[in-house]
Amino acid sequence: MLVQLPNPDILSTPYHYSARWHAPSKSRRIAEFTAGRFCALQALNALRPGESHDIAAFPDGSPRWPAGIVGSITHTESFVSAAIAESSRFAAIGIDSEKLPSPDTLDTVEDLVILDEEQRLLAELPLSPIQGRILVFSAKESVYKCLQPLIQRPFDFSAVCLDAIHVSIGAFTFHLTEFLHPKFPAAFRAQGRFAFSHDCVHTGVELEKKALFRSGEKPKESKSL
Repeated sequence: MLVQLPNPDILSTPYHYSARWHAPSKSRRIAEFTAGRFCALQALNALRPGESHDIAAFPDGSPRWPAGIVGSITHTESFVSAAIAESSRFAAIGIDSEKLPSPDTLDTVEDLVILDEEQRLLAELPLSPIQGRILVFSAKESVYKCLQPLIQRPFDFSAVCLDAIHVSIGAFTFHLTEFLHPKFPAAFRAQGRFAFSHDCVHTGVELEKKALFRSGEKPKESKSL
């Protein structure tokens, strides 16, 4: 059962649909797939009303969006969301939502994801250890989901380093630590947004075609990045 929820304030695109859902113990993967596609179809219906929509899948299960569309889907055990936009404006979108976990899970996240520079950054922020560590994990998930379709190959989370987290405006900046693609060399910089709601950490990254984030610029206090 899906119940529509307000979208977390992490994107500028208005074509975003979120819902609370219950993940059954049996056939969980099928249920996650179905819930994510449902949200994606709601977003597509809002962007292109009156059209018939079909979202195919790549071999890895990721969505094959209709021509002229970019988007992203995320789900946790109680929250599912999909966001899309016209590809004429955005090169790619990545969103992620993570349920705030137990301390045991945090140790694994920290070992696999968080760099030394990010440890020092988190120590200066007014966030709990749970919030800070899962925020870094979720931000890197959003970056990955945004860049991977453009790069068309997997890459490790160590290739992404968060260098600023602005809690007051729900924004973060990141840079790449290694070369991933001619368009995404080492030291490429961009920004994303985050929010805490529905017992989750939510993050989003949008890459605009006309104006990617310029290196060294601090994000402005704005609802839209």
